[in-house]
Amino acid sequence: MLGRLFCLIAFTLTLAMPVWAQFIAPVCGEFLPRTNGLPIPAPRPWVHLVPKFCNQIAINGQLQTIPAGVGVISGGLQGDTLNACIDKVCGQVLAPNTLYRVYAHMDGSMKMDFSVGGHIESQWGYHVHVNDVTRTFIGLIQTNEQSTLNGQSRSLTVASWPPQTAGRTGIVDFIGPPPDRPYLETCSPTLVVPDAKDINGNTVSKGYFVEILTFGVNAQFIQGWTMPNISIEGTALNTVPGNPVHVAVGLQRTPYDDSVPGFDTIIPGSIKVAPNSNVGAFHVTSVGGWSAAEGLIRAHVLMAAPSGGCARMPEGQIYTSPHG
Repeated sequence: MLGRLFCLIAFTLTLAMPVWAQFIAPVCGEFLPRTNGLPIPAPRPWVHLVPKFCNQIAINGQLQTIPAGVGVISGGLQGDTLNACIDKVCGQVLAPNTLYRVYAHMDGSMKMDFSVGGHIESQWGYHVHVNDVTRTFIGLIQTNEQSTLNGQSRSLTVASWPPQTAGRTGIVDFIGPPPDRPYLETCSPTLVVPDAKDINGNTVSKGYFVEILTFGVNAQFIQGWTMPNISIEGTALNTVPGNPVHVAVGLQRTPYDDSVPGFDTIIPGSIKVAPNSNVGAFHVTSVGGWSAAEGLIRAHVLMAAPSGGCARMPEGQIYTSPHG
């Protein structure tokens, strides 16, 4: 008797729900960078939402069909950072070096909208703009200095909310060996971003890094998403044989400034170079954990020569890997 009553209550509650709340939406679809089918390297301005697993998404209390498309290539619900709708005002260029939340809404047809405004869970379980329930949250982007989106192997500046994959994505930046790629060197006794130098010893840039977007915690979004493990491995030496070299992962959150990086977290790891050798292999890992703030996290290679000489990394890599 109790079992029949429970089934009746459950059936009644199901009927009381709107039709869209009884489907798996907006788990359907994936928000991705877009190439337009052209062999154009990043950075690019294009993104899109394409069907994945299914093609329905809940917007303003109704199921809507995601336009057909091929992930990363073409079609879908499209957006352009250089010709965008910001809070439903279209024809704008996104601000440089800015975190935007990305939303889908209906205005005759399905449209993509960008906003710095946060997202919040609606009563039916999917996320919407904190001030506008008609906009359904689909992902994050982080613009660069040119208001476009970094990419290639070391940058994840487009993150999809359905499905969330940020903590399981592998990216890498390879260090050296010269002459193909610059090596790293610093004479600082404390941990800093080292210079990247060419085979002639000329500084060509500052350091190596990987960067990844993470869903975090803010006043509107009281959930969290983890970041992956970040590791550095390779070989290092001190120009004074026997002197130690310190290597560490430095995590820098947005807003960041490449000229004067400030590190929220430094995960130290060091090697003691043996007196009869000035080359040592090393591996340093920072354990992925909760991100306190939603947005971009840039992980730098940090080096130091604490007892004199100069710390040098002829070759290696900084990379992310899943943490569980």
